[in-house]
Amino acid sequence: MIRCNECNVEILSPGETCPLCHAPLVIPENEDTRSKCFPERGFVRATYMYRLDKYFLPLAFLLDLVFLLWEGFSTNWNIRIAWIPMAVFLDIFYWLRIRHYIQKYFSTQILTHMVGLCMIALSTHYLLKDPRIIYEYMFPSIILLTYVGMAIYVLINTRNPKKYIVAVLILGIVAIVPLFLSFMYGANFYVLSSLTATMGILTVASVLIFGLARVVWEIKKIFHI
Repeated sequence: MIRCNECNVEILSPGETCPLCHAPLVIPENEDTRSKCFPERGFVRATYMYRLDKYFLPLAFLLDLVFLLWEGFSTNWNIRIAWIPMAVFLDIFYWLRIRHYIQKYFSTQILTHMVGLCMIALSTHYLLKDPRIIYEYMFPSIILLTYVGMAIYVLINTRNPKKYIVAVLILGIVAIVPLFLSFMYGANFYVLSSLTATMGILTVASVLIFGLARVVWEIKKIFHI
């Protein structure tokens, strides 16, 4: 970035003349302006992602394999517990990926925690005597807590919908899933899953009615359409 000697204005993209007063610009010979024409990106360095993929992911896979083989041989392949550390490692890896790659979108981090907790809850399916408790209580409770966190974030960033509108839409769609799972596994308690499904339907309808144009714009930007 250089400064005009006549009007003292800082110029982001240097040229031959000042865009304000049209005075000739003098660029110092030792001034490298090419790298300063663009703002710094908010993402972490590629070395962090490289180390995460190179060291953490193979180590987690190896530990998961050890747990699976150990429980498989000791229980005649009646695996119940080994799914839990697998879900925990996957949750940690997924959270670190999203947490350090998309630092400024806290709504995405909220969804990441929700998905991770749901995976951990699902991994206890074969451990519980009555796995229906996962779909009757665990999943709906996790989604309700996610709604609380998302509501607080939306209230703080009401005037900046690009930070949360797609995440809110995804949360609304996911909130309907526990009700279908409850019917699929023959649950006896539908209060929480019905509540989350109702909230999900209202959320999706509200987003599509009041923010459809913004959602379409965000989706096009995400997938580079």
